[in-house]
Amino acid sequence: MPVSAPATPLEQLAAARNADGGWGYFPGRSSWLEPTYYAKLALHPDGISTQSWNLIRSWQLPEGGCRPNNTVKEPNWTTALFVTLHCLRQQSGPPFHAGLNWLLEARGAESSLLRRAANRLWSIEKNYRPNLYGWNWFPGTHSWIEPTVHAMVALQLALRLNPGLDASLQDRLRARLALAQEMLLARRCNDGGWNYGAPYSLEVELPSYPETTALALIGLQQARLREFDRSLDKATAWLESRPSPLAEAWLHLALRIHGRPVPPLRAISTRDNLLLALRELAAGPNFRLLKVGSA
Repeated sequence: MPVSAPATPLEQLAAARNADGGWGYFPGRSSWLEPTYYAKLALHPDGISTQSWNLIRSWQLPEGGCRPNNTVKEPNWTTALFVTLHCLRQQSGPPFHAGLNWLLEARGAESSLLRRAANRLWSIEKNYRPNLYGWNWFPGTHSWIEPTVHAMVALQLALRLNPGLDASLQDRLRARLALAQEMLLARRCNDGGWNYGAPYSLEVELPSYPETTALALIGLQQARLREFDRSLDKATAWLESRPSPLAEAWLHLALRIHGRPVPPLRAISTRDNLLLALRELAAGPNFRLLKVGSA
């Protein structure tokens, strides 16, 4: 009896889809928006079924933000993924505009008047500029690099793939993107990479990390960054140092988006749907889905 060939990563990913059309972080687990989003991008267009699309849209709340799954009651950063999927499907309409407006209204807690006044009086952090804010993981908390990048990609794709947006909304999108871009540039570490939040804590210089450096480079696709090659060289060096499978995927994706040559991804065995989807997205032709184009 012939032995069947082992499933390819994409076949493994497709087989892990739940009955509701979504993906959990691991096979057989409940569906969440984040692994569903990356599975859909990796499998595009086969992963974008009506069933999974309806599931994702069911997680949007009336005010426009999205819950990350059925059990969490509050909206969070995954709203950016919801907006990005609308852009890639070239769908506008009320759900898209509600999600877009929710993102425009969301901001890090450091932007509050109290926080800005405290920093001005006591210089809480070295070179900290609370007037520059991005997006947070959850409402009411401070800005972090990763959720800021996801929101930036969503807003940049909204401008590129939805030419019918009215002029005032386009102006709001560009203004918010310019602010977020300035925040990312201000938070770059001295070694050319990025930390998870800020380059300093209590006046202590912090190191950068491969995942967050890759993410920042994805968010800064439209930036005219002085010494940009230094940051790309930093990402390349990390990729050559055999980082973790997750860091390798993010670095691979960022460098391909910026047109840098990359070696093949190392073969791994994993049941982690998010990791599997991200690595397939980074290695395959669908990495172009996250290219936002020129400014």
